[in-house]
Amino acid sequence: MPFGLHSLILSQTDMAGSLIPAEFSLYAPSAEEVFLFGDMTHWQSGKLAMQRDGDGVWRLKLQLRSGQWHYKFDVDGRRIPDPMNPLIAEDGMGMGECHSYVFLGQGEWDDKPKVPKGELIDTLIPCTKLGGNLPGQLYLPPGTGDKDKLPLLTLIHGHQMRANQWATNGRIRQFMDNLLAQGLIRPFAVFLPGGHAGHAMEKYGEALTQTALPWLSRQYPVSGEAALRAIGGMSISEYGPLAMALAHPKAFSLVVPMNETFQDSVISTALGKQPFRIHLFCTTEGCAPPQYRQLMERTRSLGLSLPFMRLDGVPTWRNWNEMTPELLVKVSDHFHQAKRKPKTA
Repeated sequence: MPFGLHSLILSQTDMAGSLIPAEFSLYAPSAEEVFLFGDMTHWQSGKLAMQRDGDGVWRLKLQLRSGQWHYKFDVDGRRIPDPMNPLIAEDGMGMGECHSYVFLGQGEWDDKPKVPKGELIDTLIPCTKLGGNLPGQLYLPPGTGDKDKLPLLTLIHGHQMRANQWATNGRIRQFMDNLLAQGLIRPFAVFLPGGHAGHAMEKYGEALTQTALPWLSRQYPVSGEAALRAIGGMSISEYGPLAMALAHPKAFSLVVPMNETFQDSVISTALGKQPFRIHLFCTTEGCAPPQYRQLMERTRSLGLSLPFMRLDGVPTWRNWNEMTPELLVKVSDHFHQAKRKPKTA
């Protein structure tokens, strides 16, 4: 069961009574059989048969809970995204395939009409370490001034994902805008880096921490202090926010991994000696949970504990969306405490 911020994050059991009608359709007049599969079917293990109408359209009506749902069609054994849905994303399985997704109901992922909107800026950071530029996106809250020095959260996207998926599937601007408007978080900036393809992740981590973050603090109203920097998100090729922070321990003061897949060297690290705080976020299924347990058991053996939020389900954006508000509140609270803490000489 999730804990903390209960007014925003509901368990799947709590949400079970709130179902929304959803219809999926595909025009495939020559197909012999068509199935729907995705988050609602535990993917292909429980795919659902669709029915063909006289007009050649295959349809299926379901009752689903609110939130983000990923899906595909199986057309005579061929897996395809929905050709009529512009919302598509890489499936993260390393096969070059895409899935479609849809948001049902209302939530903090929505663009709410009376909520002030922050700005999502495309950035292109000169980076000789990578032999070119490091692209990304920077979220600045509404009302940000040129002379501000906002705390900065860096969010890493997952393996085989586009760098903009924290903005599209993750709806990070909408979550930030809505939580800010409700007074549940204080203003901070969010950086969504890309540009890792073709580079060793250790080299990419060095470029991000030593070149990109200082560049952002010079060009935009964000802080360059490690005390006002956090890093979170998923992992790329077993190299995620915790691995990056351990390799660059003076770069961040808080690490909030979300289903990060660890290398053995991370699990064997004697956590507790690092100069940053850690708060873990994880679903109960997928490759990361066993590693999270190993990490926590090792930490407990040292007489320490790691804050940990877990949510039933698989590691998809549907469940990550449910954890995002809690993650952002933890980051905001940490930055607020860091600002209040007197500086030492």
